[in-house]
Amino acid sequence: MKNRDLILIILFAVLIFIVAFLYYENVELLRQNFTVFGHFFFKLQTILLVIFLLGGIVTFAIYRSFRLSSNLSWRANRFFVRALNNLYSSRYEEAREEILKALDISPKNYDLLMTAGVIEKRLKNYDKAYEYFLIAFKRKPTIQAFQKMIDAIKAGNLKVDSEELYYLSKEIPKPDRGFGRKLLLDYFKEKKEWEWAYKVFNRGKKYRPDIYTDKLRVEIEYEIAKKEKSKKKLKEIIKEFPDFAPAYMFYAKLLQEEGKFDEMVEILKNGYYKTHIVEFLQMIEDYFLEKSDPEGAVETLNEIVLNENYNVLAQFFLGKLYYRLELLEKAREIFENIKGEVRYIPGLYYYLADIYRKRSDFDTAFAYLKQLAKEQHLDKFRFKCENCGWEMEKWSERCPKCGEINSVRIMYEAYTSDSSIFML
Repeated sequence: MKNRDLILIILFAVLIFIVAFLYYENVELLRQNFTVFGHFFFKLQTILLVIFLLGGIVTFAIYRSFRLSSNLSWRANRFFVRALNNLYSSRYEEAREEILKALDISPKNYDLLMTAGVIEKRLKNYDKAYEYFLIAFKRKPTIQAFQKMIDAIKAGNLKVDSEELYYLSKEIPKPDRGFGRKLLLDYFKEKKEWEWAYKVFNRGKKYRPDIYTDKLRVEIEYEIAKKEKSKKKLKEIIKEFPDFAPAYMFYAKLLQEEGKFDEMVEILKNGYYKTHIVEFLQMIEDYFLEKSDPEGAVETLNEIVLNENYNVLAQFFLGKLYYRLELLEKAREIFENIKGEVRYIPGLYYYLADIYRKRSDFDTAFAYLKQLAKEQHLDKFRFKCENCGWEMEKWSERCPKCGEINSVRIMYEAYTSDSSIFML
């Protein structure tokens, strides 16, 4: 029994008690006769009894109509069962016919509306499905109806007012509101509506701090900063999240567009110091070589090697730079030094083999070629997403498969005790 039914029963019992009390207190008055139209004689209690009975009948009729608007009558239930049977049997057209008959009888029933939405979605009528789910949600704002709405919008790529969705999410009951807003936030992320995503985040974090994390917040703030090309916001992100590589990358790009190359190099250096992402080293190397300043590239990478206490990756890129500049002896010394410090690093044996070949030391070159043959991806770095495990040949601020930001790492192993895959 629902609460509203119990309340109505209690009110009816109280009404009967009041009538009985009034009758007991005024029994003599109620027994008096009254003349109506000069010919008809009635007792007052008879008139009141008739009025009471008529009022009871009208009240029941109103209550019954209210119940039928929300609950299934036996006729509507019959059509509903047929619709479900057809739906489960993948006979969607027949299911639609039956559910429409049921809706003609109970047009505001939540279960009928939700089922109608599912049927239309199976028929790929996503706009109609969304309409049914929306009506069902307004009838009863459940998390299930809201999720179905979002699914229909995504499946049909429907154009729906973002503000309307935002305010609809406020109607979800509090226990489910945090999860409902996360569904909406993910939708806004897919649509790249980052301002709305930020609004949803700020509203949702008080309900579910476990899923509204700082990692999610910085992703949204970064996309807004990128859209606005705001160096101020990028600085704030770097200050609060010093290991967030994409912020350094985009900040450096903005400085390059403005012609502030010295500042750009400093940002790239700081980015490498904080994250140890080889893409920063590659960008530094490419920048100096493109402007025909190999000495600047050597000087900068040497500075990084010293500041990083001869970090293996920094040394490797310095050696690779010497190799590109045909300074083969310096390149060989660096590669030979780091050879014993790494279990696997792409290209190391390739460069050593080629250097010894150019020095006509074919025996040593052949030995490195045999070692090279054991490796895959011979002279290229490989990257891997720490979220989904997807492998790729090029670093990206987002994984191209799962879309996770700041999750791409270089596939690299060192012999040192603190060896790990460096974050990209």
